[in-house]
Amino acid sequence: MIRTLLFGLAVATVGQFPVFAEREPPIRTGLWVMQPLPENGRELNAFEAGVRADLAKWRALGNYEEKLLEVDKKYTDEWGEAFPRHEIALNVAKVLDLPPQFCERIIDYGLSKYGSRFTIQNCQLSGRWEDTGLMSYDLIQKYRDRAHHGFQSLARLTYPNERMGSIEMAVLNVVHAEGEYWELWHADGMNVETSTAVARAWEEARRIGYGAYKKKLMSEGKYRERL
Repeated sequence: MIRTLLFGLAVATVGQFPVFAEREPPIRTGLWVMQPLPENGRELNAFEAGVRADLAKWRALGNYEEKLLEVDKKYTDEWGEAFPRHEIALNVAKVLDLPPQFCERIIDYGLSKYGSRFTIQNCQLSGRWEDTGLMSYDLIQKYRDRAHHGFQSLARLTYPNERMGSIEMAVLNVVHAEGEYWELWHADGMNVETSTAVARAWEEARRIGYGAYKKKLMSEGKYRERL
């Protein structure tokens, strides 16, 4: 298990938007933070101590918010120039102890310079409950009318799926934010039954709308309240 915060630039080629069918698939870039879930009190204490130590190192650099912002701008521009026919996507996530406004500054920069080529992605989509209130999800909601946006599943939908939750609740979150695409875990995408169930649920939710689909889930006992 990884015990420290990891920072990196993720680059992958994925499917293209239907409205950009004449272009090549987009290059996705993003600065992200990976962190494990502590399994017990002792691990939690050790984890928190490690986080405090990491933050102390960043604070020792001075104004690390501006330094990280310049790094994000730099690599966004490098990929934008190297692959001018591709979309560029930012994987939105919490960065250190910085406020959501840090991510907003990166998004605003990307939109101002690359317009419709710039995409924001939430990689924490779940079906355990409604994701409203989650920083990365709220950012998607805030920019959904200004930027292309989509989701990646937090975990797999196939059993055991306690971490991910249900297909129906995940679909509700995607439709609420008017997501344009949804990246499934490899095992889900390769599973005919799972991918078919996702497609059918998503199509139904888009057809009847967020409010009606939520009421439907409630009436069927499939709606999950946040714990």
